[in-house]
Amino acid sequence: LLLPLWLSRPAAPAPGEAWFELLDVGPGLSAVVRTAHHVLVYDTGPAFPSGFNTGQAVVGPFLREQGVARIHTLILSHGDQDHVGGFAGLSAALPIDRILAGEPETLTDPRAEPCLAGQGWTWDGVDFMMLHPWEAGLEGNDSSCVLRVATGGASLLLPGDMGRGREKQLVGRGPLASTLLVAGHHGSNTSTSREFLAAVAPRWVLYSSGFANRFGFPALKVRERVAASGAGELNTSDTGAIGFVLSAEGLMGPHLYRQEHPRLWSWRPQGQR
Repeated sequence: LLLPLWLSRPAAPAPGEAWFELLDVGPGLSAVVRTAHHVLVYDTGPAFPSGFNTGQAVVGPFLREQGVARIHTLILSHGDQDHVGGFAGLSAALPIDRILAGEPETLTDPRAEPCLAGQGWTWDGVDFMMLHPWEAGLEGNDSSCVLRVATGGASLLLPGDMGRGREKQLVGRGPLASTLLVAGHHGSNTSTSREFLAAVAPRWVLYSSGFANRFGFPALKVRERVAASGAGELNTSDTGAIGFVLSAEGLMGPHLYRQEHPRLWSWRPQGQR
């Protein structure tokens, strides 16, 4: 009677599809891109002085629930703790084949190598391209690894915490147009400029900002710019994890965790702070 449980496998993307999940890691960032036979994790979320870290408590359990046994590429956009704090917990939970980082010198893992514009690969019919940085050795937010993921009918842009100055330099240098944009720096007014939004022309802008965060992200000015662009917006602090399917036919979603897995104790009106 138990044999079907042992033999059953979680669903997986079809060739040419990318399953994207922006995880709810509070005031930080972590995202997962899965193709038919590969897994990429972009950032691991924060760690806290209490010892709690989202790599161990959120990212690892999510991947195991999806039947993921290893991470083929981990990208750590830059060295801020809200992006790399969960690294130790995640690396203890699952094997990682390759690590690309905006500030590899801040990591203790010798496998970490710099992310650089021009790096690219194709997994199972899905294209991955690094658009930034153009040189190694940058520090802080502007060292962020900027990754674009594209299928035949939809695309995704992950800019880390890159600021408006670098955004301006990036416009015109690479293929920015993307169906999904994760807002830079959690929706801070230092990122997601009007010019950058125009170049990306996203259908959706996603925020990973943390409920009632002390910075007030996403900033009102950013939300106004997004609204003026005509894009929809979603925030993990309102919805929980946000999922989309990118395929040759286009974009499917969103799938919102709190909407699809309601809990009485976690209900509150969207947009309430």
